[in-house]
Amino acid sequence: MGFDADYELIRNIALHRDPAFDAVNKADLEASLRALEALTTTNNKDHFILSAMKVLALAGNGHTRIIPNTALSVVPYRFVALGPHVFLTDAPEIHSAHVDSQVLAINGASVEIIFRAALPYLAGTHARHRVIFPIMLAWPDALSKLGFSSVQQDLAFAIKTPSGDLDEFTVPIRETIPAVSLYPTSEHGWPSANASPEYVTWRRPKSGVQVVALKSFFDPEGKKLAAQINEASTRVAQHPEDNLILDLRGNTGGDFTKSLPLLDMLQTKWRGTHCIALVDKFTFSAAIVCVALLSHNLKDCLTLMGEEMGDSLCFHAEGDTIRLPDSGALLRYSDAFHDWENGTSDQTTPANIKDHLVKAGPLPHIQSINISAKERRHGPDPCMEAAMAILANV
Repeated sequence: MGFDADYELIRNIALHRDPAFDAVNKADLEASLRALEALTTTNNKDHFILSAMKVLALAGNGHTRIIPNTALSVVPYRFVALGPHVFLTDAPEIHSAHVDSQVLAINGASVEIIFRAALPYLAGTHARHRVIFPIMLAWPDALSKLGFSSVQQDLAFAIKTPSGDLDEFTVPIRETIPAVSLYPTSEHGWPSANASPEYVTWRRPKSGVQVVALKSFFDPEGKKLAAQINEASTRVAQHPEDNLILDLRGNTGGDFTKSLPLLDMLQTKWRGTHCIALVDKFTFSAAIVCVALLSHNLKDCLTLMGEEMGDSLCFHAEGDTIRLPDSGALLRYSDAFHDWENGTSDQTTPANIKDHLVKAGPLPHIQSINISAKERRHGPDPCMEAAMAILANV
């Protein structure tokens, strides 16, 4: 098979359509494109995809990347980055006892060493690198390309169980499944690849405190999100003196304007003194814009807790996602500039974004709290508990 059509699309995006590449050294970009072109006649689809990931990663923009998930086969294990570690969150029955364990090494190489070797293939900020990286631990050809395995070598995993014991197991590299069954194209970081069908949930765990979980702003059919946002806004407004916890962990984005009814209500009707937003490395795109608008509107009333979000306040987005015709991987490109730190725009910024741009930066310091896979799945939730403790003492 050949990859000429894929190459031409990637080259066109990188040279002419995605302004995130404007800051890339032209010699480096041309060299990467030549290396990719040399692989257009290869029979190794995975190596072509990896080389394409390297080209797109040069843009240094989290929205600009190759999403390989739709074109890959991986060993049937789901790995997720939580805090500074990578955890095994789904596995076949034979290794189900190892679920929620921290992954320490593969074939004797530490996960951190593998991560550093993978950096040239990963798009965006440091936090975004951590989000994208774990699929490579289940991708035999990627491990081989990075020098940590071979096509004949099964994968030997060293782990630390939730109880703190050290263990290991071996995974046959020929037992693979489609990657999208375990790795969603927008990685949300939850133990299961299947996200919750609910976009927004509301609860009042105690008098004086309300919790709204904003799980996603991506509603392509337009059937659920707006109604759920409106319902949550109404419920919060019924107790306007309550303090508030907004949980944006795992929210990978969508359309930030869908959150505006809730944000407007908080600015005009809410009379609480403290709003705590919970964020993590999977908080991305429109969810980061939501945090920026919260910070601008609520100012000193807002506290951020969790971990560094998946991007800065200044990025390129919008654009589109294209399925590459030869490999089947997805090409995500950007064509619009967002600057929520300084409130500035350029000729690529659409009018509907300019209408809402604010100078929100710098954001409040994020109070760092990590979570393990076991806590993510079963609780207790250390981030939520810390937020509740703060509100219990105000």
